[in-house]
Amino acid sequence: MSDQIEKQLFGELKGSERAMFDALLKSYYLDDDQLDYLHRYYKPIFTIGDEENCICLSNKKYFECCKPKVLATSAQRDNYISILEVISKPELKEKYLEQEKGYFKTAVLQQNQAACLINDCQNPVIEIALYQQMPTKPQLFLDRYNEKHYFKNINTNFLDLVNPAETPYTFSVICHEHHDKLLSNNKLADQIKALLINYYDNLIDHHVAYQTFLQYSHLLSVAEQVIMTLKLKKIIKLHYFYDLELMRITSDLNNDRNSYIIKEISLTKKINVLQCNDILLAQLTPITFQAINSPNNPFLPNKILYANIIHYDKHSSIKFVYHKNNRIYNTYFEEWDEKIKTPKQWENFISSLIINLSNHFLLDQKYYEKLNEKQKQMLNIYYYNRFEQPRNSGQEMMLQTFINNFHNGINIIK
Repeated sequence: MSDQIEKQLFGELKGSERAMFDALLKSYYLDDDQLDYLHRYYKPIFTIGDEENCICLSNKKYFECCKPKVLATSAQRDNYISILEVISKPELKEKYLEQEKGYFKTAVLQQNQAACLINDCQNPVIEIALYQQMPTKPQLFLDRYNEKHYFKNINTNFLDLVNPAETPYTFSVICHEHHDKLLSNNKLADQIKALLINYYDNLIDHHVAYQTFLQYSHLLSVAEQVIMTLKLKKIIKLHYFYDLELMRITSDLNNDRNSYIIKEISLTKKINVLQCNDILLAQLTPITFQAINSPNNPFLPNKILYANIIHYDKHSSIKFVYHKNNRIYNTYFEEWDEKIKTPKQWENFISSLIINLSNHFLLDQKYYEKLNEKQKQMLNIYYYNRFEQPRNSGQEMMLQTFINNFHNGINIIK
């Protein structure tokens, strides 16, 4: 997206104006004034432009694809409840949640009936579990759909129980043939699984946002349109990024390249209460405050970090994997190496990073139940202050520092 803007503006900006615009595109967080500035003078970001790629991901232009459908919708405004309405009228909360739950169930059903996404394969998708081994004891996990995702409350537990007979976190994006090719006995199988489940989540989010935009966009107030458009653009940006990453990681696999850098941190003990194989969207480098991923800047490219807990005979370690082109992660770990001095501090850092950024971890129920109420509330504060919450870089760094320094009492690396 940023490449398209820079091409459009090439030759139009000069001197300090060009430097300021470049800085905005790389910002960790864009405040209201900066967003308004970009929208007013350069690239409208509160609306879908005619020449932008279509919201349905067809790669056609919006004006020749879905724009006529949006303008021709027969939906009625009364059939849709926006989050802004719920904020001002709490009595609409339950109706809003039922609406969102219906959109979510429809999106899951649609995706589970889709074709394989690898190289235009037309074979039907199959359901795949992120964690192959059945839990031997009750685990807690983050529910993909839960009303807590819409109305976060620090005092509300965000964890849900998985029975030992169930395998949590499943996804349906590839067929049986590509499952065997990509996930059977290869060096990047864990990373591919982590990528595919996040890709699946993003596709579900896109189904929901696209259908809502298609039916109601032009019927909403300006503020509601802005919120819906920015949400859709964020989802679409992530979709194209996951698409690129999937192409990149499968190419690396097919050509036996070594394009991924591994940083493995050995822990002093074997972890019995935590499982994690996921993508983390780290925010900032801890000393120089360089932006890595942004909660609201639609022009800053995403850079993912794979995190996987590995178990050995007598200890565990956490393996971080990232593409060599994402050199900012070299700086990220160099600066953490400078700040962190002991194995205990590394465990505190890793534990807080997983809680704050992972969407697919498992936590032992018995361990959680032994925590006192203050410790449970701290876990919920971590979730409440996740990456989705808009903050400027200074506030974000203060939060991360607080989490890493104050985390000793509830370190989940046990």
